[in-house]
Amino acid sequence: MDYWYSKTIYRKIILILSAIQLLGFFLFPYAYASSKSLNSLANMLRKYSGVTFPEKLTGFAYLNLLLDINNDDAMFLIGLLILMIVVVVIHALGKKRSSYSASLGIELIILMFNYIFIDAADSIRGYQFSKGAVLIILVDLLILVSSVLGMLFERKAQAALSVNGGSAGSFDSEKFAQDMGTAGNVIVNLARQAGAQLAKIPGAVRNTVDSAKDSSGSSSYSSSRNANQTRPVSRPASSRPGTASSAPVQSAIPQTGVMTGVRGAFAGAQIPLNSGEEMVVGRSADICNIILEGDLISRKHCTICYDGRTGYYVVTDFSGNGTFIGSGAKLPQGKKTSLAPGTVIWIGSKDVSFQLG
Repeated sequence: MDYWYSKTIYRKIILILSAIQLLGFFLFPYAYASSKSLNSLANMLRKYSGVTFPEKLTGFAYLNLLLDINNDDAMFLIGLLILMIVVVVIHALGKKRSSYSASLGIELIILMFNYIFIDAADSIRGYQFSKGAVLIILVDLLILVSSVLGMLFERKAQAALSVNGGSAGSFDSEKFAQDMGTAGNVIVNLARQAGAQLAKIPGAVRNTVDSAKDSSGSSSYSSSRNANQTRPVSRPASSRPGTASSAPVQSAIPQTGVMTGVRGAFAGAQIPLNSGEEMVVGRSADICNIILEGDLISRKHCTICYDGRTGYYVVTDFSGNGTFIGSGAKLPQGKKTSLAPGTVIWIGSKDVSFQLG
């Protein structure tokens, strides 16, 4: 109890609010399912993509969703959780006004993160804005206000508690200006470093989660076969019914992707990929757009989809022998993986490879 009584009122307020903020990451939803049908839709899609769409999209549930779909934006949510813990530690151990400057800068970044993730969560199809998001922002703002008050009056509050010998002391305007300057530098530097990446989150999260929902079933096709080791057969993805239609995109991103054969029978060939349309690669002439033969090629080996909204290629492996990227890393089976333009993928082995973009 002595430890708690030794804290000034401003630190007590911040510690209580920070604990609520940390618990809120697990309890307060950014958004929630707008229809009861979402769960049945998620269960149906889980068989195809392995992705579970929660009813309440709390920060923790959002993190699990991004990890399920191999989205790199999950690291920003992990960073958000770490920053919340840092604020608690700063005020649990801190005794000087400089700790308020640090928490002020960190809390502004937390507020920016939360606002962007709330916006991104609300824009995911099947979800809508939650009142819990208002509480998240309100707690962030209260911590910011408490940090500013602590910077202004911490010394007097410490004196009242006899932490510094019992004298009230006078307000040090130079020290206060120094602290405010430090806080300003922290805010500007952190905002510059995070701003460029944070601006990309809403679109990237929205596109990746939506692409996990937009899965098309297999269609039947007929094609003659021969005895070649690898036989190039390519159909336009637009000929397959049930594929996702392309959405409005930014003019700076090409609306059509391309697969270029690097090795194998498709070497040198360029196969166009329309945005949002899925290209199926494998041995089966019934379900595949690109038909290959070989001991390491599965009936349905993988699917490739170009996203004109982000400029990235979404590849999902369904094979027994694996789909690899140029570095030799094996893609996770049954999960969508976003790959940047210029990435080379192997279909079973290096003998059959394509460059994306």
